[in-house]
Amino acid sequence: MCINLRKDRLLKTVFESKNILRHNYYENNNKIDLHLGFIFFNSNKRMEELSITNILLAVTALISFIGFNNRPFFNQLAHIPSIEARDKSYYRLVTSGFLHGDFFHLLINCFVIYSFGNYVEYCYKVILGEVAGRNMFLIFYLLTVGASSILSYFKHQNNPGYSAIGASGGAAGLLFTYVLLDPWEKVYLYGVFGLPAIIFGVLYLGYETYLGKQNNDNIGHDAHISGAIFGFVFSAIVLKGVLIEFFQKLSTFNFQI
Repeated sequence: MCINLRKDRLLKTVFESKNILRHNYYENNNKIDLHLGFIFFNSNKRMEELSITNILLAVTALISFIGFNNRPFFNQLAHIPSIEARDKSYYRLVTSGFLHGDFFHLLINCFVIYSFGNYVEYCYKVILGEVAGRNMFLIFYLLTVGASSILSYFKHQNNPGYSAIGASGGAAGLLFTYVLLDPWEKVYLYGVFGLPAIIFGVLYLGYETYLGKQNNDNIGHDAHISGAIFGFVFSAIVLKGVLIEFFQKLSTFNFQI
């Protein structure tokens, strides 16, 4: 998928028609290819430099690597519902999103966060303004990570053997905000097989729901679903006009092979 953005001049044009807010990005030489796993900048990397997304990735990597070799540190930040209920240590709902079980687990989540995070953050800044957009994007990510653990908190607060870690809830929220922003644009699996974002999102929720009911793996499917739904709803509320535009886009099939 390609989205062409004019970053060296006016980044957007906003106009209202029947109370619908539209954001039009005009073509320039700065082409951005958004595939699942990759964001390529042909020129001018201003969009991702010093972004909240890249800072979150750095902090996530740092905390995860510390946790790999420091078990007390790891246990202090992990999502353990029984301890949270006992000690009221609800900060764990968020801090657990910065821990990972191993390098591959960290790599996969960072891969998805990088793929969609910079673009979603950029849209937040375009719609809300540079400073407000950055701040709201940070709030969005942290709340999404926390919200993705709430369901498991209530399900397992009496189960001392349950614990969870990982940023996948936040990653799912970013993915579904992308679905909200560009429902008919392609999401590429492994950079090869492309599906419209809205179709990919529906299949993703169905797949996660099915695996969650099977309950035969060690993956937090509840967190994926909760993060996806919360991220979509939060962005739809905060980014004024985007939800109306989302439904209007759905009514006009615009998928291109």
